[in-house]
Amino acid sequence: MPLGSLTFLAATLAAVPAYALRCGTELVDVGDTRAELHAACGEPRLAWRQTLGFRAGPEPLAVERSVAREVWLYLPGPNDFARLVVIDDGFVVAIEQGRYGRDYRQRREACAGPLFDAKPGAWAPELELLCGVPDRRTLLERRSRPVVGTERGFISRQIEVEEWRYDFPALRRTARLLLEDGRLTWLGWEDLEERPGRP
Repeated sequence: MPLGSLTFLAATLAAVPAYALRCGTELVDVGDTRAELHAACGEPRLAWRQTLGFRAGPEPLAVERSVAREVWLYLPGPNDFARLVVIDDGFVVAIEQGRYGRDYRQRREACAGPLFDAKPGAWAPELELLCGVPDRRTLLERRSRPVVGTERGFISRQIEVEEWRYDFPALRRTARLLLEDGRLTWLGWEDLEERPGRP
């Protein structure tokens, strides 16, 4: 399978609703370059970066390909929705709508409510703006997930699964989050006393 097909596949992975991003008189949309986005909207409030790995073709002749993914978060104002721009290999592939700007407080004592309300699919930069950097961040595993199968082979993608933990001593609870490739997949709460190894 040609490497160009892998690039096209990577660009289609972010199958999310698209929203154009307006910055002043400029309009940024899917297909624009990273440089065009930066020229129109400037530096994001927060950026998240990761390398996505793909394998294509039959073994042992499979071809490996990497895609540089970035997620840029823009906060137009407290009463406006945030915009999250997904960039793969230098091109905008999706623009998502986040929360109202006023929700991104980055105050640990005030984030238990918004964090509890976080929906699956929320991006890592959103979570960091809600509650700051997690107390503990652990890479749990890297696994291969088939994306497309054919008679002559398949395309698979390497998935990174992380665990984030936020402690709330005043509540005597800790929030445990699971993220796959930077997106929230699960959120649960535990009592701090129940954590193994805690005195």
